[in-house]
Amino acid sequence: MGSTRAQRSLIWKSVLMVVAILGISASGLLARPSRAQGTSAYFPVFVLACDAYVKMKGSASGQGYPPECRGLGDVTVTAYDTQGARLDACTTDADGTCRLAIDYNGTRIFQQDTKHIPEGYRSEGDVQRVFTYTEFAEIAFHNYREDVFPQRDAPRATVRVSSRICPDQYTGDSFFDDCNAGVPKTDQWIIGSAVYARAGKDGNALLKGIAAGNNTEIIGGQGPDTGDIFFYCSLTNDPTTRIPTSVEVTAQYDGITRDFVGRMSLDPQADVTCDWYQIPHLDRGLWDTAVNVMADKNSTATYDGGVGIIDLTLFTCPDNAAPKTADEAAKACTDPATGSEIQAVGKDGTMYASGTTDNQGKVQISLSGQSVPDFSIVFEGHSTPGSPISCVANRMDPQTSKPLAPLYQATTTDPETGWTIPGIGDDMNGISCDWYLVPSGWKQSS
Repeated sequence: MGSTRAQRSLIWKSVLMVVAILGISASGLLARPSRAQGTSAYFPVFVLACDAYVKMKGSASGQGYPPECRGLGDVTVTAYDTQGARLDACTTDADGTCRLAIDYNGTRIFQQDTKHIPEGYRSEGDVQRVFTYTEFAEIAFHNYREDVFPQRDAPRATVRVSSRICPDQYTGDSFFDDCNAGVPKTDQWIIGSAVYARAGKDGNALLKGIAAGNNTEIIGGQGPDTGDIFFYCSLTNDPTTRIPTSVEVTAQYDGITRDFVGRMSLDPQADVTCDWYQIPHLDRGLWDTAVNVMADKNSTATYDGGVGIIDLTLFTCPDNAAPKTADEAAKACTDPATGSEIQAVGKDGTMYASGTTDNQGKVQISLSGQSVPDFSIVFEGHSTPGSPISCVANRMDPQTSKPLAPLYQATTTDPETGWTIPGIGDDMNGISCDWYLVPSGWKQSS
């Protein structure tokens, strides 16, 4: 990252940020416990040598190894989380199996050690980044004989990635100035298509020989605390020349994991420098494309098939109140607004749900089972000074049933439609919001 790249942040569009929503079987028919681990190791690992280009169909199918493959012993496989922290490792027995002491459900990065891979065999990638789901999850490394290895001749390019973590709940747009000092504490994996590297102590990684072409994928550090990603690339020898990028976020099946992928097009022999900015605890909606695997394939719904319940409490502020922070609003505005109709309205005017606050100012709006695009929450169908200040995403860890770290969801306000939730339906347990009606209008400090 060069000093001249400070100009980049000026290109980024200004994002109106007013408020934040607080977010928060032993499958392996062939596997035996690792020699170095106890009964807590139950995630199956397979390492194979194959004399044809074939894939295992999964041990849960009961078909075992393909006849063209055999197990490789004495190969160590290590599991990492998506921020690069080591979780566990195991070494395969003679049949090519071992087990990791990690849970199912979640995205992890697996690496095989190549020291004991036989000469003349290699894998398409010695690092795999995989979302594993349910007790049938497993990981398999296929090492193919050189003469059957698929030839994929393609022009190559170089990508230099700087991984940085912005201040907590960062809402600004001067990413280089404000986030450059946020070097990750862990040695994060940076993955670009089939190429990978570790970011190291300085947070920088070099991806050499990455395939050029359209829709190149770049993935950097991220975890349960990551609310959003800002992905920025430019020519290494000319930082003022920006390379168009996009970000895709996927809401995974567990309703907890959110996977971010940066995309761009690479010219042959190009040398590109990219910044991967991670924003903790705040979903700003900076992504260009959302994939909700829990929704119907034909739907782009916000809450489609998820719980889709919003529990909202409405407060009235005193006439002289002018809070600038969520804490100030919570202290100053304590009177419940009773008998007020709250509506969830679509962009085309469709009324998806409504409800009336009770004597405690509380109301529940359910969007379950509806194909709902981005929608607005309005108070009696018209503009009212005020903002949703504190909204808790009820996100629970499926392994421990304990609340996860808070995840705020940014919202925007419109004088005609109220405030908007641009979510992607991954808060399967619903959200709980506090809305403060400020007579003078909400004037959140920058």
